[in-house]
Amino acid sequence: MAILVWNEDYRVGLDEVDQQHQGLVDMINRLDAAISDGEPSDVIVRLLADLKSYTHYHFSTEEHLMRECACEPAHIRLHLRQHRDFERSLEQFARAYDVSGSVVAGSLLEFLLKWLMSHIMGSDKELGRLIRGEGETHGGSLSASERERWLQRQLDQEVAQRNMLSALREAESRFRVIADTVPVLIWMGDSGGGRSFFNKTWLDFTGRNTDAESGWGWLSSVHPDDRGRLLETFRQALLGRQEYSAEYQLRRKDGEYRWMVENGVPRNTRSGTFTGFIGSTTDISERKEAEFAAKRACDRLETEASSRAAKINQLAAKLEQIRRQLRDSEGNGALEPLLEKLVSEIDEALELVSACLPERAAALT
Repeated sequence: MAILVWNEDYRVGLDEVDQQHQGLVDMINRLDAAISDGEPSDVIVRLLADLKSYTHYHFSTEEHLMRECACEPAHIRLHLRQHRDFERSLEQFARAYDVSGSVVAGSLLEFLLKWLMSHIMGSDKELGRLIRGEGETHGGSLSASERERWLQRQLDQEVAQRNMLSALREAESRFRVIADTVPVLIWMGDSGGGRSFFNKTWLDFTGRNTDAESGWGWLSSVHPDDRGRLLETFRQALLGRQEYSAEYQLRRKDGEYRWMVENGVPRNTRSGTFTGFIGSTTDISERKEAEFAAKRACDRLETEASSRAAKINQLAAKLEQIRRQLRDSEGNGALEPLLEKLVSEIDEALELVSACLPERAAALT
């Protein structure tokens, strides 16, 4: 459903201007649909660029009409100031969206709707009356105090707009400060999986700029041995719109690969639309090295234990052979006491060997 439906009340009585206003309404509706549907950030940025170009074209049309009809200077100054302020504001919103994505999307749409409606119903309605030749009659119907109040309402709208933009810039500034000062790598992606924002810590770590990392460019710094596994983990998280964690090696700017743990969390609009992931990536190389060292030590101990077990088995086999030989020698009266003593000692030795080898002890029972 369109966020704004055009109706006849919005007409200012100038066909060219009204057609362009309808065009602006259509563009805002397309922008809202793209944001609500979770379109990738490059689609949103392109729509914003189109809106900016069309707005400039529309303002040029209005300004040409004002000059042709020789509108009163106060109205022209007010109108031009509103146009320039809107263009600057739209540019600031576009930059903010490039950094924070859906964090500012709601504020952007609110700003566009409020500004367009207040401008059409205020300044543009007045422009239509002036150009249609109703300015004198209309002007005569307004006292100086009424016209002053009308102009003051326009200025109040501008102040409200500036305050909203100021709050937005402050929020964006706080986001940047926090993201750029934390000692972990912070990134933000779009609904298609590509990434559009990387904090200063990430860029300093990789030694690459945002343009090189954007989209899927950051993958070039992931170790080839880990790339497939990381992508599969991320693909499953993207399909399920769920949190994920993955460990992989990331190339530092000096060429060394460092072990990282990445945690991603899905972002959703207030209406529940998925807009991508925001994540943190932390260097865990020291922990991984400790894990590898512990595993190497365990492997070494296991190898040594296997070697000793083999030697004990060999000893047990020799003792068993001697035991059988001694048993076979029974019957020699002179040697019987000595043989019995030797057999007893060998039995004790076999019991000790069997205690070290549980599988042998089980076989003897």
